[in-house]
Amino acid sequence: MKYNIRLDICTLCNLNCPACSMRKTSNPPNGLGYLKFEDFKKFIDRDGDKIKYIEISNFGEPFLNPDAIKILEYAHSHNIELDCGNGTNLNINNDNILKAIVDNQVRTLTVSCDGVTQEAYEKYRVNGRVELVFNNIKKLVAYKKEKNSKYPIINWQYILRESTEDEVEMAFAKAKELEVDNLFFKLTWEKSYVPKDPERLKDLTGLQALTRNEFKEKTGKLYKMERCKQLFDCPTINWNGELLGCCSNKHTFGVNVFEVGLENALNFSTFMDSKNWVLNMSTDLDNNNPCANCKQYKKIKDFLQPNTIIKK
Repeated sequence: MKYNIRLDICTLCNLNCPACSMRKTSNPPNGLGYLKFEDFKKFIDRDGDKIKYIEISNFGEPFLNPDAIKILEYAHSHNIELDCGNGTNLNINNDNILKAIVDNQVRTLTVSCDGVTQEAYEKYRVNGRVELVFNNIKKLVAYKKEKNSKYPIINWQYILRESTEDEVEMAFAKAKELEVDNLFFKLTWEKSYVPKDPERLKDLTGLQALTRNEFKEKTGKLYKMERCKQLFDCPTINWNGELLGCCSNKHTFGVNVFEVGLENALNFSTFMDSKNWVLNMSTDLDNNNPCANCKQYKKIKDFLQPNTIIKK
């Protein structure tokens, strides 16, 4: 059996997005730092034969990690598939990183970019430069062609909010110009957002709901609720080796993967308690369990029936 995992290689970021929980405090529970190549090498040397796939992005900007190129190269040399599907802001000035993404066959690259003009973009992506993002995409596409590579598949993630909804049509044109593989739209966390022209926006984007509350009302489900499945499908490991379980949790399960090994960590008692709860939801979790302090846990208890999380 081989595992898919999420290993957050960097929780540092060069932007200051208002809704990002990691930027609201100078000392988040999971810490601000990056995966050291030495730790990654030891981890892969011991557990690499058990790993099929690694998602490298989560709470920060992965390519700010000074060891990022060496990490990509070492994973690729061990036939481990790499992904940056959670996202990068791509506000980087490093062509060597861009080449390494292609050379080491990172499967997907989700570029988080809301808006087409700098005026719209910087209202949320504070300190970011939208033209730098677009130029990096152009370089990636050109290098893919030079290497005759289909990877990475470049996905443009566009969050709908008041400052960006007027540029949706522009985004489609820009996506075609840049030759990205996909442009998709995501709902904002901002509860105050009210679309100015909802029917037109739904027609343009193909979305059935434009806010998370509307999504819940129409589907009876929580937006992006599949994160609990990650405990089974793709458990998250922090940059320092602590087991976090899913992409939302910032508190450790009390076990370090780098110290005890991957399989021992995934069979740790507290982590197994959370997995068992996801399977049946019949009892409450212990208050010391990281999942018990998760906002999603509370919402799931209120709105979902047993087993809906893991239904296919």
